[in-house]
Amino acid sequence: MKFEILNLVLVATLASTTVAAPSAADQEAKKRAQAIAQLVKKNNQAVATLRRSVEATWNWHNAKKAKDFGMVSSNVTEILRLISLKEGAADCMTRGDVLALKAKAYAEPLDLRLYAEAKAAYEEAVKAQEDVDRKAKVAFAAAKYRFLAGQDPVEACEKAMVAAYNTPGLNPATKLALLKDGVPGLDYRVEGRKVAEASKDQKILNTYYQREAKGPSWDDRKVRDPLDPNYCADGMFRTCEEAIAKLEPKYRDWFENRKLELLKEMSRWDEVEKALQGRLAAITNVTDRRRVQIYGQLAEMYVTRSARYYQKPDEALTRKAIGFWEEGLKLDPKNGGFFRKIIERAMLIDDWKLAEAKLDALTTVMKDQKPDAWMTAVYGDIAYYRGDYEKAVAWYKTFEKFPDAPTVVKIPNSHQRFAGALYATGRYEECLEAIDQCPNFWSFKDTNAQYRKILKAKIEEARK
Repeated sequence: MKFEILNLVLVATLASTTVAAPSAADQEAKKRAQAIAQLVKKNNQAVATLRRSVEATWNWHNAKKAKDFGMVSSNVTEILRLISLKEGAADCMTRGDVLALKAKAYAEPLDLRLYAEAKAAYEEAVKAQEDVDRKAKVAFAAAKYRFLAGQDPVEACEKAMVAAYNTPGLNPATKLALLKDGVPGLDYRVEGRKVAEASKDQKILNTYYQREAKGPSWDDRKVRDPLDPNYCADGMFRTCEEAIAKLEPKYRDWFENRKLELLKEMSRWDEVEKALQGRLAAITNVTDRRRVQIYGQLAEMYVTRSARYYQKPDEALTRKAIGFWEEGLKLDPKNGGFFRKIIERAMLIDDWKLAEAKLDALTTVMKDQKPDAWMTAVYGDIAYYRGDYEKAVAWYKTFEKFPDAPTVVKIPNSHQRFAGALYATGRYEECLEAIDQCPNFWSFKDTNAQYRKILKAKIEEARK
């Protein structure tokens, strides 16, 4: 019997992680979310087409043509409808953007016969803006239009432009753009230098973002040559340290995190652990849930270190990773992600007892307190490895479709183990059907054909 089982299913080794299969309700919700996402994409495309038609009315090659305001009004109305849908609404434009588009269509090219409509459209567009920078830009454009039209007092128009420029909290880049557009009473060269100096940290930040490349940029190989010492791990690490030394604290986080990634790339594990433990120590309240993320990072570090080529991961390092996830669960006892990671790692080091205990614990925090398809596959594998084939079959059959449980290599997988368990329990006809769900590529085609031949012979023999 054992010989036949081994012929049917390859010797199992443990494996890489698998994403949990959703329940029926989750699958339905996922399908609905995907349908809505597709609808959003479709409506965004429709909005883009309508917007381009409006924008074309002020292009230079259309400047001398009579403007089709019926089309402009119709397109604006349709865009507003598309971004206001209760489900699948387009998200590529805001209401303020649409009204600003309408205002510009009336304002450009300048036609004093449309002054009243353009002025009213700009006023409506300014009120509709929610973003500070966008509001300032539209307000500036409205004031400049009034100035160019020459229908309002010059002083009032200039005052409005200056007020837009002086909007509190305006991004330095926006201020520079408005200066370039011409703020009354301000010299772009002088005021622009002041703004640039005030945003020095942002300039430093951008400089170091550009220098700290994660790899070669295929758009500009000369700038980010992968053979350039500046773009090896050591060079990028130095860049991060330079940035941290020059930047204000509020800009340092990205470079601190990047330093950590580079330390991992260089396998400087002691420094990685020291840095993470330092972050942990900085959170003095031991019940602070921010510690959960750091526990997760420490665990993942040990997972990386534990990896062995085509072998089971190092057990001591794996158990250290599990220990940090356990610490995280003390603060976040319903963290399904941590539960699954512990289960996966336990399976990879053949700790069936721990994997089963965590599966049981995870079930208690599930929404319906029932294991999902992935969990039942893991339960099935545990029973299979223990030689309890009846129990394994029962678990595998919980769901009509199930994903593969964690294994070091992908073959054999849970579907092959299911077939093996059916064979071991004498369910040859069910086993014959289960073969259809097993891998069927390369040499597995011939293997499965041989298995089917054996199974059909067994079935015929049983019928005699």
